[in-house]
Amino acid sequence: MPSGEGEAAMKALPKFPFMRRVVGISIAVVAALLVSVACQTGVQMWTACAPAADGNPTGTDGTYVLACRDGRWVPLMTVAEFMAKSRGQNPTIAPLPTAANDLAAFFSAAQQADQRLKAAATAINGDITGDELRVDPATADAVRALGSAVAASAAAIPAGLEPDLLRAVLLVQSDLASRSAAMSPAWSVETKPMSEVAPCLRNGCLSAARYPADLAALRSLADTSPPVTVAAPDSRAAEELAVRLTYIDRRNNCANECGSYVATDLREVTFYDAPTFDPVTGHRWDGIFGDVVFRADFEAGTGWRVEFNAC
Repeated sequence: MPSGEGEAAMKALPKFPFMRRVVGISIAVVAALLVSVACQTGVQMWTACAPAADGNPTGTDGTYVLACRDGRWVPLMTVAEFMAKSRGQNPTIAPLPTAANDLAAFFSAAQQADQRLKAAATAINGDITGDELRVDPATADAVRALGSAVAASAAAIPAGLEPDLLRAVLLVQSDLASRSAAMSPAWSVETKPMSEVAPCLRNGCLSAARYPADLAALRSLADTSPPVTVAAPDSRAAEELAVRLTYIDRRNNCANECGSYVATDLREVTFYDAPTFDPVTGHRWDGIFGDVVFRADFEAGTGWRVEFNAC
């Protein structure tokens, strides 16, 4: 957890003047001491909670100091780390058993994509002259490379996320995909009138403006959500995730969309009981997402490949 959040949590805990003298005390004894100052004991991480009668929002399961947040017990730090802090030490707070650990790879990939998107946007701004966009070769190279960066963040999303967390992750991913697709007018070295490219660039500006808040909301939710039970690569959950991610990519990169789609809601993915076949083309369709049918094929080692009957 971020050190700043840990410090804030410590300030909310009661102060124990005697704690500085309990060097080498056992975890069990620490738990007993916590009870003596109205910290609730015997509670279980991620279960429903309520503050103590005196308003104290803390508890312990004997291993972690917990806080009652949004109606459930959320870990702050280990009891041992809390004891070290109470003695005036400054221990490093180890990673907590939250969904943030399971999303660490996604956060890292998203950060890298965000940096590359910012750099490409700066390059495009430098290529605008009057009422024209004159794309420099270096700018075109930077823009064409964005697809791999956005794909890397998508690939880092684990299957099996709870609905609220899945919606928040897909919102951030769609922000990135929107920003990338909005720069498509600069994929090649050419000169275009700003009247032609401005609508696309505007879509990217809107997504870039909302990205920091969307990312912060996801981080906050991940910090207070239980660890993810990651689904197997060939599972229905992984297939559904692939459908959603492919839709975000295709929707933003369709010729008439130009980065206009941000996934603010979690639409239902419907899988047919049995595949249907197009009477004209013979194409197989396995389900429908929104109003678009799709097929999904799994290959070991590469995962799900999804095809939509659109764009």
